[in-house]
Amino acid sequence: MEFTIQQFLQMRSTEGAQLLTAQRSASGRMIRSISVMEGPVEDFVRRDELVLTIAAELWGHPKQFLSFTREVRDAGATALAISIRSDKQELPACVLQFCMEQEFPLILLPWERRFSEIIEEAHQCLHRSQLQEIDAYEELRRELFASYLSNGTLSDAAQILSRRESRPFCIADRAGRARGVCQAWRHTLPVGEEVQMETFPLCLRIRSEGQQYGYLLAGAPEDGLERPLQREYLEKYAALPLSLWFDREQTISATRLRLKNDFVRHLAKGEFHSMQEAQEQAELMGFRIDLAYICILGRIHSEEPGGLPDGLSESWDTLLSHLLRIGRAHHRALMTTYQQDMLILYLENPEGSTFGELHRFLDEVEKQFLQVSPGTLWRWGIGKLYPEEGKFHQEYLNARLALELCEQQPGSSRLAYQDTRIHRILSAISENRVVRQVAQELMDRLAEDERVRHLELVSTFRCYLKNNCNVSQTARELHLHRQSLIYRLHRLEEASGLSLESCNDRFLLELCVRISTDFSLGTEE
Repeated sequence: MEFTIQQFLQMRSTEGAQLLTAQRSASGRMIRSISVMEGPVEDFVRRDELVLTIAAELWGHPKQFLSFTREVRDAGATALAISIRSDKQELPACVLQFCMEQEFPLILLPWERRFSEIIEEAHQCLHRSQLQEIDAYEELRRELFASYLSNGTLSDAAQILSRRESRPFCIADRAGRARGVCQAWRHTLPVGEEVQMETFPLCLRIRSEGQQYGYLLAGAPEDGLERPLQREYLEKYAALPLSLWFDREQTISATRLRLKNDFVRHLAKGEFHSMQEAQEQAELMGFRIDLAYICILGRIHSEEPGGLPDGLSESWDTLLSHLLRIGRAHHRALMTTYQQDMLILYLENPEGSTFGELHRFLDEVEKQFLQVSPGTLWRWGIGKLYPEEGKFHQEYLNARLALELCEQQPGSSRLAYQDTRIHRILSAISENRVVRQVAQELMDRLAEDERVRHLELVSTFRCYLKNNCNVSQTARELHLHRQSLIYRLHRLEEASGLSLESCNDRFLLELCVRISTDFSLGTEE
């Protein structure tokens, strides 16, 4: 699964390359990234990185060359590859001696090999390696889940880990007592006895959703090589399944809820590799993702000046239980979770459903939520009423856009995706270079006039549009004398070179103001 120096030397783009030192460890030296380095090393080299260089400033300066090589090695690089003109350049003997003594891989690349081609092919190899590694850990997680669901023991789980990771494992509880050991340690580390966790080369916390269950302890790898990402992958793919074994009877309900929350979150974020994978996990969770769902996002806000009430985080489970009950009462399947202060809800929406039914559902939800958390209000973003089948991530994005725009509109509590059409059109228009240039030039003129005359022309114009170009209503809202407002509007016309009496000019000005206000007008290159 790992991308090694040996595999690097076998690439098409490195044909003719020579490994001068550390030949025996080439197959076990992992490459996690690749870069080109010519200047001072400082903090620019990452661990397990293969460094490419032509050493432009180092030829003829053996001490500097040796210092550069030492710094690359000390930074944790996996190897140094030097492109060399074989007929004109000779590697300093001190550099070669250092790499031999330190067992640090030194590679010579033919001068005609392009770094860009090497990096491109190496990145492809790294990507394939990463996908293979992820697939292997996904399979590990599935095997752990299968063992748990078939009433396997923690010792069975430790044996699964030991077989797949090629090193012995022990699983301990929070008190440091062994709860499961692999076969290799069955006689030397009895279950139930306290273990000295500091003596293990690898010690990971088994935790999920902020709760710690125990520790995953590992001995030395069979090949003697520690893999930097093993810790990260074990925490990501093994911690959750292992947590299921702890206090099985007391935590089974909470664990299933957590798994469902994670599933809905992954579904919304588009983190499944395929719909088949999502379908398989949905069946385990008891969900039906073959139904028609509408996505709804809700975020809680406080009506009180002190912000959100204390203890709100502990109220989420109660809120969700109310939501599930209301869904059952309306005979609608739903999948829901929360992320920080946002509720993610997929509500079954059969053909023929209306927004009226949806709003009545949300009315009942808000009524129940207020009983749990008084003094709060909810703002909702609603996706398409009839979305495409299986487009869970896209509908999450649609609902999120509606929620974000809803929160920008004072007094608004619900907004549907279909009501974001103007925003989406403006967003598309704002990407056009010519449109952005026209808008930028016009807004620059208005900004300059505002600066010189200390008049708020843009905000005045927005209020003028909001009041349907009614001078009297606009003046009242801005607390201005009618003549003062007329003077501002005249200044706006002079500064912009546009007439508010012309529908085309007024449209152009409104378009530029909306783009400048709602979308970034950064300098174009």
